[in-house]
Amino acid sequence: MQIAFLMDRLDSIDPVTETTSYLMYECNQRGHTVFFLEPHDVYIRRNEVVARMR
Repeated sequence: MQIAFLMDRLDSIDPVTETTSYLMYECNQRGHTVFFLEPHDVYIRRNEVVARMR
């Protein structure tokens, strides 16, 4: 399965309270492909929602 996580900007994440990385790690450990994207990576092109994922 391919799973994408929409996250806040990486420079604004507080490592003490951030839990998304734990979910990403677990998904990866279970054999899933993991991507992440930030809000500015999502846009509309030709009436379709598109995202630049990393």
